[in-house]
Amino acid sequence: MFKKNSILFLVTAVSLTTIASQAADVLHPSIPQVESSTAGKMTFCPPSPFTSSKVVAIESDDHLSGEELYTKAWDIRYPEPSVPGRFFGLMKKAAVKGHKKAQCEVALMLKIGRDCVSNLEESIEWYRKSAAQDYAPAENTLGVMHELGNQFIEKDPLAALDWYGRASKHGYELGTTNLIRLTKELERELDEQEAMEKADK
Repeated sequence: MFKKNSILFLVTAVSLTTIASQAADVLHPSIPQVESSTAGKMTFCPPSPFTSSKVVAIESDDHLSGEELYTKAWDIRYPEPSVPGRFFGLMKKAAVKGHKKAQCEVALMLKIGRDCVSNLEESIEWYRKSAAQDYAPAENTLGVMHELGNQFIEKDPLAALDWYGRASKHGYELGTTNLIRLTKELERELDEQEAMEKADK
């Protein structure tokens, strides 16, 4: 059984002004909201200056920073669709170098099996690494996982509230959306429990 005080404590850790300003944007009040792509570029196909030989050179260059690898991975994503795993490989190199956006992108790809073999357990590890750097999309996704539960994460609505609160605090709209929705759902459940307890007396 959840306690209202626990829920309210987590909610007040987030800016109430932010919540109020975005409350009207909740389109799906009963569905946890999660990103479809952390970079939002999956429908954009820009021309690329990279030939296959240049791509190979990028892959073998250990001196590139995480940011450079992350950017170049997106640059070559669409001109190289016939090379399975190439995009994932470059993105993972950036993730290993500590790039938080790349870590979240790798986590998403592992979760859904895009350009790699799906691996939920490894996906969660990368989400946690990204969230440890205060990257809000990763925090929001961990919130969804704790809300719904899976074979590696036990269902825990209060932990979900905490992750949503972190994402919202870092300015992520989906985090605020999920925080508002789940808070209302839990408060409604508590009100129903209290009403049933009074009726039984």
